[in-house]
Amino acid sequence: GEDKEDNYTFLQFLGSLRKTLTLGMQQETSRYVILAAMLRVLAGMACASFLPIYFLKVFPGYKEEYAVANAAALAICGLVSSMAGGIISDKFESKNLMAKSYVCIVSSLMTFPLTALCCLNQHSFWFSMGMITLKTLMSAAFSSPAITMIQNTTSKKNQGRLISAYMFFTTISSTIAPILFSAFSKNLGAAANPSIYGYIITVFALIGYWGSLPFWYMAGKSYKKFMEAQRLQQAQQLADARA
Repeated sequence: GEDKEDNYTFLQFLGSLRKTLTLGMQQETSRYVILAAMLRVLAGMACASFLPIYFLKVFPGYKEEYAVANAAALAICGLVSSMAGGIISDKFESKNLMAKSYVCIVSSLMTFPLTALCCLNQHSFWFSMGMITLKTLMSAAFSSPAITMIQNTTSKKNQGRLISAYMFFTTISSTIAPILFSAFSKNLGAAANPSIYGYIITVFALIGYWGSLPFWYMAGKSYKKFMEAQRLQQAQQLADARA
């Protein structure tokens, strides 16, 4: 009946999901990109969810200024960062196959200290706002090269599955981040002492942004190895065709 058909469809979905997630972790470049991105998203979601609380609690006299400055930073710097990451990595890949990885590494490397400077300085609103604006300019650059590394190292028929695996794992990470942050905030009494929000954000940023660095590097090495092998194969095929 309909119940059996629904159960079969659901089981098919679970089977397809399992295959997709397994494929995402089996493919070497994809695995390292996903692990790096999960850490990045963990830090990014903690910042996105709780930086507004930090600013409004630590600098309560700057609510209007924060609303305007933050909106401008997200709209302008976020867009520039996203576009620049893809453009720079594509431009320099012809010279160095690690270019995409290096963009992700530099983005992660710079984003943590800027976040720390914002959150550990709790005396100057405009200094903290300036640091978080620069952080926004750096932070979104990883997305385009990360996804492109996955796409370029798999067959066209599997690209959709690998991107789905990437989105699944990063969504899980973005879901966990606010839960963990809220638990730490509650246990450490951040509501009564708002400066603690800044310290917790800094720790999350350290774990997420700098914790992703070795995985970005390994993703780059794997990507480079794959692309070199692919170019060698294409050169051999061209030589054979001319022979």
